[in-house]
Amino acid sequence: ANAQARFAATDLADADHRGRHLSIVVWATTFGAVAGPNLTGPGRWVAERLHLPVLVGPYVLSLVGIALAALVLTAALRPDPLLTARSLQVDHDEPDPTAGLEGEATRGWAVIRTRPDALMGVVAMALGHVVMVSVMIMTPLHMRHGHATLEVIGLVISLHVVGMYALSPVTGWAVDRWGGRAVIGLGAAILLTASVLAATSPEGHSAVLTLALVLLGLGWSCTLIAGSTLLTGAIPLRQRPAAQGLADVAMGLAGGGGGALAGVVVGWWGYPALALLAGGAALLGGQTRDDHARLAAEQGVLAHEVRFLFGEGAAHAGLHWGDLGGQFVAVQRHGGLQAQRVARRQAARGAGADDGVPHFLRVLAGAEQLEAVLAGVAGAGDDGGDVAGVCGHGQGQVAVVLQLGQ
Repeated sequence: ANAQARFAATDLADADHRGRHLSIVVWATTFGAVAGPNLTGPGRWVAERLHLPVLVGPYVLSLVGIALAALVLTAALRPDPLLTARSLQVDHDEPDPTAGLEGEATRGWAVIRTRPDALMGVVAMALGHVVMVSVMIMTPLHMRHGHATLEVIGLVISLHVVGMYALSPVTGWAVDRWGGRAVIGLGAAILLTASVLAATSPEGHSAVLTLALVLLGLGWSCTLIAGSTLLTGAIPLRQRPAAQGLADVAMGLAGGGGGALAGVVVGWWGYPALALLAGGAALLGGQTRDDHARLAAEQGVLAHEVRFLFGEGAAHAGLHWGDLGGQFVAVQRHGGLQAQRVARRQAARGAGADDGVPHFLRVLAGAEQLEAVLAGVAGAGDDGGDVAGVCGHGQGQVAVVLQLGQ
């Protein structure tokens, strides 16, 4: 439930600020992560009053905290952001790949595997988590072998937690500014650097190992926030819970498996070998396809097209990019209208954008604006494209689909 809370922050967020909203929830975890290890003293007092074993005390306090959190969410998180978002924006014209499927995991996988951005987000989160957990969980043992004190070990782990959460808002801003794939690549590079530093650090305490653990947390933060934002942006609202739940299951299984295997690797080959293997996983997670040139070209084409429909000012309005079943989708909103340009991803591998693959511009408008949109298309001549279809979209909107070229 704590992990899924980050997704709730995105349900009503606009696409340009989705990463920042998600990251603030992740950042709030900092307070609990820092305060938690300090509950040992108060926990002892609680255990003594309840006549329980001393080490049970912190668990009692944790149980109280979880109960209070559940109470606050139940009483204050109203109306539910996901249900509100669904009522405001229903994907009437989106085919549902999960229709007829049983089980949340099955439905989640059905929608994730058809959307490259969603799959990339899940892979990034899982690999980032396995790298972080496997190295972090064996670091106290590595330090203890060098006779580091428990206080020093605790300090290093605390700094690692700070790296995981404290800079989350900055990571969220970077995702909104440069995109999820770019920040995933940055996170993978940071995780690789952290793994190499950890592999070269001596047993016991050292500045190199401390820096490695801080960077390990920061790289994990990049893959978590960027991967979560990428996943959320690629999935229609009604299918998000199943996909997001499956993503966290994959992330948890990856972390649990990595933690279990970490002990085996350290036992056979030592801590440096574990860190290098983790670095290899980080390198694998950073292998994202560079679509920036393609996106820039599509932005220019879309701006040229919507100029004829919405006027000169629309060409300079903000653009939002997404991915729909292996296709690029450019969305531009202006004056109450919304245009979506869809171009098949295969066209990116050709010599140019107009390589014989049809391109379409879908304009969503209120019924009262339909006449103005059609007039704009007619006035644009050949540059405006041909009307391929007009259909109802729901919520009082009409979808006009224009074929823009072969």
